[in-house]
Amino acid sequence: MSSIYIQSLFYAIVSYLVTYAIGHTLIAFLRIPAKHPFLKEFTKLCVGFYSIITLYSLYQTRGITINTGLILICLFLLYWLRKNNYLNTWNEAIKQTISFSFLPYLFFELIILLISFLYLYLKIKDPFVQQTYIVNGDFYSYGTVIEHLNKTGIEGFFFDWKSGIDPPRTLYHFGDHWYAAFYTWITGQNAFFTFYFQLFSHSLVVYFLGACALIEVFIQPKSKLFYFNAIAILVLCGLSFYIPRNTLFTRGDWWDTGLISQPKYLFPAIFVFYSFIFIRFQKIIPIILIALAVVIVCTVAAPAILISIGIYLLYLITFHKITLNNFIRYSLIILSVCIFLGIYTWWIHIINDKNTLPGTFPTHPVSFSGFYYFKTLINSFAGQVIKSLLSLLPYLLLFFIAMWKNIKNNFLLAALAVLFIIIHISSIVAYAIFSNLFDAVQLWTIVYVPLTCIVIFLMMGYLFSQDNLVVKILVIVLFIFSVKQAAIFTRGPGINEKFTSEVRKIYDGSTMVYFKAKEDFTSFFTKNINMYGPCGFLKMYYKEYNPICLTYFEIPKSETEVLRRTEDEYIANSSFYKFVQLQKINHQYTSIEQSQLDFIKKFNVRFAFTFPNSKLPKSVVPLVLSSVTDSTGKITLYTLKEI
Repeated sequence: MSSIYIQSLFYAIVSYLVTYAIGHTLIAFLRIPAKHPFLKEFTKLCVGFYSIITLYSLYQTRGITINTGLILICLFLLYWLRKNNYLNTWNEAIKQTISFSFLPYLFFELIILLISFLYLYLKIKDPFVQQTYIVNGDFYSYGTVIEHLNKTGIEGFFFDWKSGIDPPRTLYHFGDHWYAAFYTWITGQNAFFTFYFQLFSHSLVVYFLGACALIEVFIQPKSKLFYFNAIAILVLCGLSFYIPRNTLFTRGDWWDTGLISQPKYLFPAIFVFYSFIFIRFQKIIPIILIALAVVIVCTVAAPAILISIGIYLLYLITFHKITLNNFIRYSLIILSVCIFLGIYTWWIHIINDKNTLPGTFPTHPVSFSGFYYFKTLINSFAGQVIKSLLSLLPYLLLFFIAMWKNIKNNFLLAALAVLFIIIHISSIVAYAIFSNLFDAVQLWTIVYVPLTCIVIFLMMGYLFSQDNLVVKILVIVLFIFSVKQAAIFTRGPGINEKFTSEVRKIYDGSTMVYFKAKEDFTSFFTKNINMYGPCGFLKMYYKEYNPICLTYFEIPKSETEVLRRTEDEYIANSSFYKFVQLQKINHQYTSIEQSQLDFIKKFNVRFAFTFPNSKLPKSVVPLVLSSVTDSTGKITLYTLKEI
């Protein structure tokens, strides 16, 4: 294991202990029954995450962050805890803080952390043949998001670090990136490694502890060895591998993966874990407050979660589970957070308008067809329902056949089933309503994936706790199929080590540009010139690797209006587009080729990539000193002389 990975392991352990210590100190003020130690450990880590995200984002953005809303949630929660006598006195809190009863659990968690780290390491590196593998392409981009947060203090996903114009703030927000940004800032580590080895491995421990808490609350096993089954939560997912992944029905969806595939499921998973646990304790306010906290810290999940808690409150009042006064009180809490979101949206729109270059956004006429919209909405809803049911069918059949007698008279299971259906349908409704927006599938999958994993885990936990050998064997078979579906033993493609080595010998991490021809934009995602540059894996070796496309005008436009609007947004927020527009405003523009040369000169660019179908502009060719080509990807790196 090379020094960078040993360093990452050290930081993963130390940062976990820091997060744990923060959570441990704050949780000491809460009265959590001693019979629920795993719930307490799970809560410690969640509180540590939220505390770091809130405080660091407030500091780094000077208060212009959606995470400000978490303070509002915290005030509601403290009021409820105090009113219901769930707060310890200072003396009780100090006594709990200095108690060493948590050490066996912490030791257990560190073992899970080490296992998680080793798994992530082996996914990216084969130490025996010294081969590095490409991981999920978004992971490299998330590293840039993290650098962007630390560099600009702006929550957005357009990484313009050259024009001097603030990139637009957005609600499209994953709060977990602030967690990685904090440890990147503290340690000075490469943001990709912070994301991959700290955020990701810590998230896997959170999932594990959440699963242990479910076992503790719902199954209450006789043997503590049963808690080792919690590791299954990481790989459980729907079993629809029999549906081809390249059909129109399944293409481009991330609906049938496990928690081990992405850390972005962290906060929706926390919502589902706590929702099920507090259903068991018949506590409604904590469910609402945790849901609203997730809405703020992971806004991609907001539509589904807001719909969920709204429908759930209607269900409770309809069936007289809560009083009218409580219904009004709960609704006002939800409304206050929605008002906050509205005010924040209005606020950042004002800030963004001040930073927008006047008259430069490349727009197309917008048309709207009500018939087309409702047709798409209905198709989206029906399609996701069908896929979901096909995915869950093997588990549901086994569970209901084996547990039917227990289910009929079990109010708790009925309540869980209702909550599951509400959250599930709400996430599909959110996707269907916003299906006219690009990437709307995330509104469903970001909630559905953790929901599916947790529901399947509970069902299999109940089944495995039964004294029925046949059922246990069937559970193990389904688990093996889940391992296959989650593809935990597969790696991404290997990088060309020879090409990478040659690049690292000559490239110094300075400003990089690249050129693409129309034929090089092979998919819609490759048109996102702000996030997906050439050789994304170089983010592992260079902290601020953020190559800039100088051929945005080559992007072929889609016929679909939704995609075309998104393409326009990519272009308008790219660094070189803004550079050209500023030249036009200042009457310095003569041609695109001259602007390319001007950009190279202004930012002292000495390295450029070309894609297989592209060439360097004629004005840049005389600057070439040397070149090296990737024999597999046909991408060429040129070293340029200074102008």
